[in-house]
Amino acid sequence: MFKNGVDRSDADPWGGGPFGFQIDILDSVPDDQAYTPLRHPHVVSWTEDADARVLRSTEELMAARDAGELEIMPTNVVVTAPVVSWPGDPFDGSSEASGNSG
Repeated sequence: MFKNGVDRSDADPWGGGPFGFQIDILDSVPDDQAYTPLRHPHVVSWTEDADARVLRSTEELMAARDAGELEIMPTNVVVTAPVVSWPGDPFDGSSEASGNSG
């Protein structure tokens, strides 16, 4: 969950993540061997000097962390948040709403 960064509060279709910034990046989706609907949310905060941007994968997230651009703090909760897709899903594989995107 991005606590700051790129304001997506007016983004279609959901209006951004829980804090109004980019939507969450998921580490697995249905059809991945590691997929589970159980999630351990982390709070992501861009550092003051970072060039905040929308990240679209766990690889991009970890690279930004390793470059000192952001901090990732685990929470103390586990939530059930299944990923649902359907045939003809307009976001299937092509936008922020799909898969490992953010």
